[in-house]
Amino acid sequence: MNLSASFEPQTKEQWLQKVQRDLGERDLADLDFELFGGRRVSPFYHLEDRHSDVNLPFPISQSLAFQRSIHNEREDNGIILQELIGGARALYLRESDKKSIDWPTLLDGVLVGLIDLYVEIESSPVLNEFQYFIKRRYSNKEQANIHLINRSESDQIVEEETMIIGRIGSDTERDLLDLLVNGHSCIANGQSGQVLCFVQFDNQYFANIIKARAVRMLWSNLCIAMDADQDKDQFRIIGAVDANALTKDKNDNMIRLTQMTASMLTSGMDFIFIPHADITVDPKGSEVSRQLSRNIFHMLTMESHVDHVSDPSAGSYFFDYQTTALGQSTWEKFIGRD
Repeated sequence: MNLSASFEPQTKEQWLQKVQRDLGERDLADLDFELFGGRRVSPFYHLEDRHSDVNLPFPISQSLAFQRSIHNEREDNGIILQELIGGARALYLRESDKKSIDWPTLLDGVLVGLIDLYVEIESSPVLNEFQYFIKRRYSNKEQANIHLINRSESDQIVEEETMIIGRIGSDTERDLLDLLVNGHSCIANGQSGQVLCFVQFDNQYFANIIKARAVRMLWSNLCIAMDADQDKDQFRIIGAVDANALTKDKNDNMIRLTQMTASMLTSGMDFIFIPHADITVDPKGSEVSRQLSRNIFHMLTMESHVDHVSDPSAGSYFFDYQTTALGQSTWEKFIGRD
C-alpha cells in the first residue's frame, strides 16, 4: 500500500505556516544555531532547500586502521600484531626521533599483502633503510600495498610516492581551500601514487559529517574540472580523533569515541583511527583499553551495519543543503583566488 500517494505534496511555504502556528509568537529564526565558522543552521529544512541531488563517490569498504610512532621496534611489533589480529586492516607508521629503525623486527609477522601499510619518513638515512628493506623482503605484489610518505630532504626519486594533500581540522573552510590548492598541484603534476586527506573529528556530530562529505564533493569537482580520473583507490580519506575533544575520564571518552566513530562511518571514511579511551593519561595504553576501542568499530559495523550503506546521510535535506553550501563557498574561493 502506497500511503504517500494519499497525501498531497506540501510546499515549503505551507510547512512554514504550520511551524509558525505551533511556535505562536516566537520567531523560527530564534531556534537557529551555529556550526563551525559561524555557519547558521535552521531547525527546519525542506526539499526546496536542496541545491541538487548530492551523489558522492563513497568507498566500497571502510576499514579500521592503527597509527603509531616508532620508538621501540620489538615492543611496537607486539602492539601492531595485536591490532591486526583485532581487525585493523591498515597500518600508519611514523618515524619518531630515531636515527635508525630495525625494520625486520618492527614488521616481523606482518602480512603486508593483506593490509595497507603507510610509512611516514622524515630523514634520508631512515628512507634509505626502508627502501632497501622492502626490496629485499617483499614481492612486487606485496609492495603495491606499501605506501611511502616521504618527508625527507633526500633527492632520491620514490616511485608511486603517497602525498598528503589535506588535514581538515577546526578551521574547516581554510583547510578545505588548502585541500583544493594541493590537490590541483597533485593532479597537474601527474601524481601516480595515493593521495591522502586527514579529517579530524570532534564532539560536533553534525559538523563532522558535513565537512567530511564536503571533502569528497570538492575532490570530485576538482577531478571533473581537470578532466582527471576519479580513482577511488587513489584518493583516501582518513578519519582521526581530535585529541582536544577527549577528557581525562576514560568512561566519558568511550562515549565520545563511539559518537565520533559513528560520524566517521556515516561520512564514509576509508580508514578510521580510534585511540584508546585513556590516551590522555596513558599514551601507550593497555591491551584491554586498545581492544575496547577496536570493539567500538566492530559493534557499529557488525551489529548496525552502518558501513553497508553508501552515504547514509544522503537524502537528508539538512545534510545535503549544508554539504553543498560549504562545498560551493569553498569552491568559489578556490576559483577566485589569485
